[in-house]
Parts: sequence; C-alpha cells; structure tokens
Amino acid sequence: MITTVKAKNLLTLLLFSTCHVCFGQTKAPVDSTIIKKTDSLVRLAYSLWDVNLDSAETIAKYMLSYSEKNKHLRGIGQAYSTLGTIYQMKGDQVQCLIYYKKTAAIFEELGHELFLANVSYNIGVILIDDQEFEEALPYMQKAHELYLIHDKKKSGLGHTYMSIGSLYEKLNKPLTEVLDQFKEAEMIALSKNDTLLLVSIFNGRGEAFMKNNRNVPAALSSFLKANQLLQRSQPNNHFYMGYSYNLLSEAYYITEAYSKALVHNDNALYEYNTLHYLKGLRKTYENRKNILAKLGNFKEAFDAYELFTIYRDTLYQNDRRKEFRKLKTEYETEQLAAEKATAEAQVELAESKSNQNRNYLIAVIAIAILIFLISIFLLARLQARKKIELIAMELKEAQKRLALEKQYRESELKALKSQMNPHFIFNALNSIQEFIVTNKKDEASDYLSQFAGLIRTYLEHSDSGLISLTEEVESLTMYLDLEVMRFEDAFDYSISVSDTIAQDATYLPTMLIQPYVENAIKHGLLHKKGNKRLIVSFETLQKEMIQCVIEDNGVGRDKTRELQKSRNKWHKPFASKVTQERLGLLNYGKDKKIGVIIEDLTENEQAIGTRVTLTIPIGKRQTT
Repeated sequence: MITTVKAKNLLTLLLFSTCHVCFGQTKAPVDSTIIKKTDSLVRLAYSLWDVNLDSAETIAKYMLSYSEKNKHLRGIGQAYSTLGTIYQMKGDQVQCLIYYKKTAAIFEELGHELFLANVSYNIGVILIDDQEFEEALPYMQKAHELYLIHDKKKSGLGHTYMSIGSLYEKLNKPLTEVLDQFKEAEMIALSKNDTLLLVSIFNGRGEAFMKNNRNVPAALSSFLKANQLLQRSQPNNHFYMGYSYNLLSEAYYITEAYSKALVHNDNALYEYNTLHYLKGLRKTYENRKNILAKLGNFKEAFDAYELFTIYRDTLYQNDRRKEFRKLKTEYETEQLAAEKATAEAQVELAESKSNQNRNYLIAVIAIAILIFLISIFLLARLQARKKIELIAMELKEAQKRLALEKQYRESELKALKSQMNPHFIFNALNSIQEFIVTNKKDEASDYLSQFAGLIRTYLEHSDSGLISLTEEVESLTMYLDLEVMRFEDAFDYSISVSDTIAQDATYLPTMLIQPYVENAIKHGLLHKKGNKRLIVSFETLQKEMIQCVIEDNGVGRDKTRELQKSRNKWHKPFASKVTQERLGLLNYGKDKKIGVIIEDLTENEQAIGTRVTLTIPIGKRQTT
C-alpha cells in the first residue's frame, strides 16, 4: 500500500520548493525578518515531524498565528501546508484535506502552478491512503503533467513516477508497466541522490513482485536494499523504518522464516511506538499474532491479537469522528458560501436565508443522530465479533491442551515400555533359568522375588506423575541389585543422597532417572572388561532444584557407537528417543526446566567412562 510515509519527500518539496521558488511574490510587501522567521519555523517543523508529530503541530500552529498577525500571506500558506502534512502523517485525512484546500486557494491566488502540482499530488496520496485508487490516478497524472512543465529540478517528477507505478500495481496493470514507472523514478532518484525516494521505489518494487507473480526472493531482496539504505542514511526516520521492517517481516513470514519475521516485527513495533502511529501499530500487531501462532507461542499470539483489536477499534472510532467532522465541515463551508452570496445579492433575502440555515442545522442534527445510532450498532457488532473470536481462540487452546495431555500419556506408556524392555526381561528370565538348571533354588527364588517386586514397582509408579526421592532410590536399588546378580564379572554400585535433601518431601517426575542408569549399564558397562562401577548421587543445587549425577567407568560413548554400528547399523535406541520426547513434554510451558548434560570422561585421551548430570526442579504432589 502507498502510505503517508512514502509521500514524505514530496511533502518536503511542497514546503521548501515553494519557499525558494514560488514565494517570490506576495500581494503586499512583508518585512524580511518576518519572512526569515516563517522560513525558519518551516524548517523546524520539518526537522520534528520524523521525531514527534505533536511538537511539529505546535510549531506549525504558532507559525500560522504569527503569519496571520503580521498579514504574511505566504507564511499563512506555508503554515496551512505544514499542518496538512502533519495531519496526513497522523492519519487524519479530513483535517489534512481542509488545510490542503486552504493552501491551494492561497497559492492559486498567488499564481504558483508548481505548488498546485504538489497539492494535486498530496490529494492523490490521501485518496490512496483511503484505498480510492481509481480516483487517485487522475490527480497523480495531473501532478505529473504539471511537473513535466514546471519542475525543472525534477524534485517532484520522480515521486509521481513512483506513485503512478504503485497505483498501476494496485489497479492490476501489467507488471512491465509497473516496473517501467519505477525505473523512471529510480533514474531521477539516483541523479538527485534522493535516498528516501530510492527507499520508496525499492519497497514499491518489492510489493509488486509479491503481488503479481509471487516472486518472494526478488521481493525480499528489494525490501532488504531499502532497509539497508535507510539504516545507513536515516536510521531515526521512524515512519520509513517502521514500514520497511513490516515489509521484511511479511516477506519472511511467507518464506516460513518465522524467527526472522518476529525480529523485524519487533523492530517495527519499536519504530511505530516511538511515533505513536496507530495505523502502523494495528498492522504490526495483526502480523505479530500470525507469526507467534506459527512459532507455537499461543499466549503471546493472543496478547498480540488483543492489542490488534484495541488499535483496530480505536481507528474505527477515530474514523467515525472524522466522518462526523467532515460532514460538519462541509456543512459549515456551504453555509459560509451561501451567506456570502446572499449578502452580495439581496439583503431582503436575510430572513429566507435564516430559515434555510435552520433547515441545514436540523439536517446536521439529524445526520449526527443517525451517525451516532449507526456507530452504536456497528460497535455492538464489533464487540460481538470480538467475543466470538475470543471463544474460538479459547477452544483452540483447549484442544491443544488435550492433545498435549494425550501425547504426555503416550510418552508415559513408552517410558514404561522402555523400562520394562524385552531385552532386560529376557536377561532376567535367563538368569532365573540358569539358577534353576544349576540347582540354585534359593538364588532363583530370591532373584524371581526381586524381579517381580521391581515390575510391580514400575507398574505402581506408572500411575503417578510424581514419586518421592525415597521411592526413586528404592526402585533404582531393586533394579541395580538384579543387574549385580546377573553380571558375570564384578559389578558394584552406590547411591548417595545429600543430607540437605528431605527425601520423603522431595518429588521427581516418575520414570525419569532409570533410563539413564540402564543406558549406562547397557552401553557403557556391558562391554567393559574387569571391574564395573556405577555411582548415582543426589545433591541440592539451588532453591527447589536438585542435581542427579550418574557416572560409570564404562567404555565411553565413542566405543559404544562403534559396537552398535558393527552390530546393527540401522538400530536406533528406543529408550533414548522416548526419554528425549518425554523431557520435551515435561519442560513444555515451564519456567524451570529439566536439564541434561552428558559428558565423556577421559584420562590421557583415553575413555574412562561417562557422566550424566540431570538438573531437576522439585515437584509438588497435589493432594485430594
């Protein structure tokens, strides 16, 4: 869309070209001090409107008061022009048109066609902002014709080429015609070293690529050129920078580079918040909710949606007020014209004119009441639509929570399966069989009893989301005792818990630690010759956090990978995959997350074991 900020270079021209070219004549001589002061005030207002529009408006109103006091017609025209520009940037199209029409009347009286070309251009820009593209095109073409004759420096000609090219794109003209207009504008901008015009051309060309043939890479390249040029030349131009970052964000969103899209969206928010530009903020938050939703940040997406609706409703209410002011202004203008005509024609029609004025007043009141009622009706509809959208979003959030709960339960079953995997059960049964064959009935009975107790413990724990540290240590001890009995070579282990930990009051996620212990035995110690050692320790890490360290003196991960590759190159460890998936679910949406660090222990560049460090937030078991 062609926005107010894209017209900013020509608005500068409107003020300064008329200062130094068009303002050579006035109806009556004016003191040179007054002329210099009004010219200085124009420059001051221009320097402020990129930084603070309210300050620029204060300067412009002072300039108007000063010029009227000193009967400086040229200064009055400059003040009207400056106010029109400021209201255009603020998005108040009604006030903007009022001041531009006043400006045109003054400089038509002074006979300055170049300034009329500028006004025609700016009216076209306003119509473009209102998306009246068909109506805007004749104004732009008229401005273009006048610039071809009077704009010797081509200060405004480049802008009309750029604006006509953008209008062609909006009116679905062939892409070649659009690009031809931008090419003419670019030649002028390069010859004049007009940075902001170049930025507008690059952005307009990128938008054309996005719309006509969806050539997103070409569009993104053009948007990046515009952004880089702005950062080098005018990094504090909040209007242009905000618009440029929004375009980049939209392009990256289309290419599914959502993280980059969010970064540029953040930058656009900063620029528009600095300037309090409501239209820009509305568009930025609308894009933001979509980006955050794609990234899975649904809460932040909903917050962005709420801000979008706030700005949308604010702009809607502003538009309604502007429409009312427009109707009132049109009425007052017509009233003044009618009174002047009546006074010049016949005094005896005063009574008739008074009646006519009363009729106009009744009509305005009726229109105002009608607009008020329509506004109430539309506002109610907007609020109802907002409630429906809110309910829809809440439903989506509930569906997402149910899906996560289902996924979590499935991960619990997978974790239980990984703990009771067929490999471990097969080895345990083999050991029992061996005891029976060798007539070691007592050992077979003990082993079978411990094995049954371990399976029962796993099944009991599977029903609980959290278990106490005491229960965790007991189940680990049962499991490791079975492994000690099964190993042919020497295998010893130790489990230690810091005295600072209240074991019965400390709760951990169930089925969390055992897979790492089993992994250490199965992949680290199983292949080691000689003494096998496993150490499990629990320490207090910080407030509501404990640390579990699992350390073995096995062959190390590199050797394990070699053995697995030689045995079955297609094998993927089920337990490790399940544990990773379950950690993701346990950490989802939590401020304090479970952390896992796996380290290879070496001595003289030789593997001497593996250490797994788990940092675990202490859970709280809910009571019913």
